[in-house]
Amino acid sequence: MQRVKYEYLRKRAIRKQPADDQTLLRTYETFEAKLIEQAQSEQDLLDLMQRERPFLMAAKTLHLTESEVYKRMQRLEKVLNDTVHRDAKHLHWIDVSNSLPHQASHFTGDTKTFLLAMQSQTHLKTKKNQKGG
Repeated sequence: MQRVKYEYLRKRAIRKQPADDQTLLRTYETFEAKLIEQAQSEQDLLDLMQRERPFLMAAKTLHLTESEVYKRMQRLEKVLNDTVHRDAKHLHWIDVSNSLPHQASHFTGDTKTFLLAMQSQTHLKTKKNQKGG
């Protein structure tokens, strides 16, 4: 479930970025994903990255320089990682398996149902102020 949580938070953080940064991320990650799919090992991936140069491919597609793409991607990855790390502290899995009526056709065996909930920053500040902080 940790992978699901990370992917959710990352997609959420990407949606908060300006449109041009979202386009850059999608473009670069499309090129990178093709190389990851082709690679048989980490070394293969490194070799493919050096040979195919996904930063340059994204740069040509978006009419930027390779250096611009690299710098913006570095900045974006830092922003995304910081945002995911911060938001992960406020995201919780709530087991609602016993709270929801289950239809036999949808659930079998030991199926569990979870609600993914995020405590808002506003809620946290209000809670802190109520405690006298």
